[in-house]
Amino acid sequence: MASAVFDRYEREITPKKAPRTQRDDAAILDMLRKVFGAMRLDDITPQHIAIYRDKRGEKAPVRANREISLLSNIFNIAREWGVTAKENPCRGVRKNKEHPRDYYAEDADKAGDHDLAARIRAFQFRDIRPKTASDIELGHASNLLGHTKEEITRNVYRRKGETAKPAK
Repeated sequence: MASAVFDRYEREITPKKAPRTQRDDAAILDMLRKVFGAMRLDDITPQHIAIYRDKRGEKAPVRANREISLLSNIFNIAREWGVTAKENPCRGVRKNKEHPRDYYAEDADKAGDHDLAARIRAFQFRDIRPKTASDIELGHASNLLGHTKEEITRNVYRRKGETAKPAK
């Protein structure tokens, strides 16, 4: 039964993860046990996963994606353990569309979460394109990228050198 594999995963794999991930895994495993626990691992099909995604996704689409990801990882580990030789049924099943959250320091302050507001304000923007890194002063580009040594910025991000003429 899948519940036995879930139990073994919880005993052997989950403790090696970070504390927050351990808590998340425990909650996800509780959910997965309710749906798949009584099934044989080899009886779980991609259609079961898709139905789970759709039903769970009605209320919590992102959470459903995380749950399917953990289930996929469990299947891969179960194959390593020799519990199943079957292909991972999660493979190839579409995930729910996700939309990134927007966090603004002012919103966090208004909600009373001053710690989050401080973390948002301290966030360092690191998505600087090579062309931009080449067009601004090296020290400034290095600071924007969070590099402790300008050499990293110069060798990896700077694109200075010979200029090529357009083909047409």
